[in-house]
Amino acid sequence: MTVSEPRNLFALDSGAGRSLLFAGGIGITPILAMAHSLAREGRPFAVHYSARSAQRAAFLDQLGELPARCYFDDGQRLDLATVLANEPADTHLYVCGPAGYIDHVLEGARALGWDESRLHREYFGAAPLTQAEDAAFEVRIHATGQVFEVPADRSSPRCWTTPESSSRYPASRESAAPALPGWWMARWITATSS
Repeated sequence: MTVSEPRNLFALDSGAGRSLLFAGGIGITPILAMAHSLAREGRPFAVHYSARSAQRAAFLDQLGELPARCYFDDGQRLDLATVLANEPADTHLYVCGPAGYIDHVLEGARALGWDESRLHREYFGAAPLTQAEDAAFEVRIHATGQVFEVPADRSSPRCWTTPESSSRYPASRESAAPALPGWWMARWITATSS
């Protein structure tokens, strides 16, 4: 099994002259991390956070230390056109939150002529996966040399957690990892393509 670093599909663009960070509800989580990164680097940015109410909003204390504006359904609401209207052409927009919020922000930017290359989004759900290109592979238990064939339509744990092997090779839920610490896993199994 080859394991790489996690992919970041919602990274800050290093070429952006300025960054506008929009968060709806719990979408503030990645946006706040981006804001802290931009602040550390001394890069210009602004955060626009929308939530149902101040009582339901997260991280207000941290946002108070950043160039941030908060908008609540029971108070001042985000005027997107005004926020986006006079931004320079090298400003990039990042948005995370519920799908309706993301769509609203992106559609507003597009209506004002923002180029797609300057629009970045993070959806909470992953895109549907296609299994058309899946192929069978083998998993070899490093400690014993035992080999399990994993058909294209099954997960690795379903193959090594048969009634005969489940007590010996436990798995963590439906993940592809056995219930062992990560540092041990690389020594425990090796997977090769068939």
